[in-house]
Amino acid sequence: MTTDERGQILVTARLLEAAGKLDWLSTGLTLLAAAQVVFGAPSVFDLVVIVLGIMAKTCSILIAFDAKLLRDVALETITAVDLDAAFPAKARRDWTARLGGAQRLVTIFAVTTVAQCVGIVVIGIAR
Repeated sequence: MTTDERGQILVTARLLEAAGKLDWLSTGLTLLAAAQVVFGAPSVFDLVVIVLGIMAKTCSILIAFDAKLLRDVALETITAVDLDAAFPAKARRDWTARLGGAQRLVTIFAVTTVAQCVGIVVIGIAR
């Protein structure tokens, strides 16, 4: 691993860690919609917000996992060879492809959380 690659890996790991903070917002929105389903008059928008919340939670778990893996790689606790052995379906990808996949996951997570926010606003306007 080159010095440039290590820097890119560390920056991506920190991006993933920062994205994890959004999980609190997504969880809160999901619980708000779930409370409306349980205690109020549920709408299709409530269910959409809940489904988006489940998708966001899945992304959040994957993001946290990737962040820890990338931190371990940057600290040279594990190597690309170790990752290839653990994940043979994604073996032999260069760091640009690996980091791009992690960054796409953050984008999906952010878009899903923004969609939840829009859904909550629509619920508020509709009532």
